[in-house]
Amino acid sequence: MSPTGKEPSDSTMKLVPHQTALVETFFNPASKRVILLRGDVGLGKSAALVALTRRLLQERPMARALFLVPGVLRTQFVEMLYDTGTRALLVDRYHFREMLDSTTEGEFWPRGVVAVLSREFAKQADILDSLVGARWDLVVADEAHTFAGPQAANALRRVAASAERVILASATVPDPRLSDAFPADDVTVVEWRRARVVDHDGTPLDTLPRPLLQEVAFSLSPAELSLFETVGTLCRVFEGGTPQQGWIAKSLLRSLQSSPAALEGALQRLAERLGTQESLELPLESSDEEVLEDQSDGHVDQATAVKATKIIVDALQEIEAVGSDSKLGAFIGLLSRLDIVKMPSKRICVLTEFLGTLYYLAAEIESQGIACQLLHGGMGAEDRRRSVPLFSSAGGILVTTRAATEGITLSVVTDLVLYDVPDSKSALEQALGRFDRFGRQSRLNVHAFAPSNRAHVLTPEPLLLLREILGSAPGAQPTH
Repeated sequence: MSPTGKEPSDSTMKLVPHQTALVETFFNPASKRVILLRGDVGLGKSAALVALTRRLLQERPMARALFLVPGVLRTQFVEMLYDTGTRALLVDRYHFREMLDSTTEGEFWPRGVVAVLSREFAKQADILDSLVGARWDLVVADEAHTFAGPQAANALRRVAASAERVILASATVPDPRLSDAFPADDVTVVEWRRARVVDHDGTPLDTLPRPLLQEVAFSLSPAELSLFETVGTLCRVFEGGTPQQGWIAKSLLRSLQSSPAALEGALQRLAERLGTQESLELPLESSDEEVLEDQSDGHVDQATAVKATKIIVDALQEIEAVGSDSKLGAFIGLLSRLDIVKMPSKRICVLTEFLGTLYYLAAEIESQGIACQLLHGGMGAEDRRRSVPLFSSAGGILVTTRAATEGITLSVVTDLVLYDVPDSKSALEQALGRFDRFGRQSRLNVHAFAPSNRAHVLTPEPLLLLREILGSAPGAQPTH
């Protein structure tokens, strides 16, 4: 049974030529065992994988298929499979125990059903042993680049070792530790690029101009610059330590550049861990899907903990003394210029990496007398599914975390406000791809914030990546 209670509907999915070509490549008798699909975000990768799997199970009803996907995409894949008449099973810890209780002997994983598991769940020791012990006709690793850590890459290698066919699907090049596990003469590379895909009449599908980048300038106050220096000092305490400590330093810098709310929360959680000598293995806040695996030493020595704690106290006091947030002021100025009250056709999406920033922005937006909707990973599946259609039909402002947009199409958005710009090219391309995709009716406007006294920004400027991807020249609108 589907997680939404639906039975398979046996509907037919209409594919465009590049999707059909992937399916035909897979079923070509001369095809190699492994297909590496590299496709720009928004070109229908999920639909093609579902259509391919549907055909496999139609031709071979006793086949066994496995989808390893990001956690937030599990339900989406199960529903897409059911919508094409393909039986699917979303496997979490509860369902796995149910399967253990109901299996007396013989094969554990059912045939004629697609098992859909998250990457994080699949790499757990008992789950992985069970997956490795099965013979899979098809293993699909969606967003294969996220199998970047040694533990995740090893898990996929083990599961795929005895599989008849393997598909590694990604918007970017997978980690070398993963791609090197499959001999080059055993891999077929399929590339989808926006500029090359066409419809059934040969007409290019990508007809709109690339998104237009508009940079919003603001100036950090002396108090804010002082806070940057203090947090920079704290980060340098951790940068030479373990990988976990290096991740902590990076997360602190990202939260600093995001909002006082995100930074304050990160500092308070760090202080609590240092005070209890708790390991620093876990992230301060879920800002992205960066994985720290096979790194067991998150301990901080007493001298370092004391030094860091003192700096944290100073930083928290400085946050209280700053008084105003220049980036937030620039954001409110931007909303005023976009004037959603006079232009109800506007659909503005504000994207952040931090949950603390999401609530911080929502409170400020509502204090201006403007309603907004929220979308984040802490919401239930039903609430998430209702938020986007409501936003699409009513318009207004949607404030969301980047992780919550995985698997969601937001092509109705007219203005994308990158309150936090992802700091890796692959993450930025995927984020943009949720908005700049086929089905758009108009050019996407992208807004990002640029501190005019940027020499004091402590990390490489993510705006450079954004300009590179969008082919934009440097430039910013003045803040009013």
